[in-house]
Amino acid sequence: MKIFWLLFTYEWRHFKAAKGLVLLTALVLLVGLYGIYYGTTEIGRQRQHLAELPTLARHNVEELQGKFPGRLMPAISATTTPPLPCTTLLPGPASPWVSAT
Repeated sequence: MKIFWLLFTYEWRHFKAAKGLVLLTALVLLVGLYGIYYGTTEIGRQRQHLAELPTLARHNVEELQGKFPGRLMPAISATTTPPLPCTTLLPGPASPWVSAT
């Protein structure tokens, strides 16, 4: 343990003597702390947007049904996902999004 302490004090003295290295280390530490703070706030904001997503989707479906009455099937709700683009190439009524008329 005595050798470890001797090496640690030796390296600490050399580290303190190099002012540029101390400033660079402090800068890297501050940038890292800012990155952690910014990442945490960004994750919180994304979680808030994801929590509001079902309400927004429901509102959008209701708005579309109000603009185009009778064109959308009543089975469509905010929980259904739109079909893949290739389903429109299939013959016949491939999805509830494609009308038969």
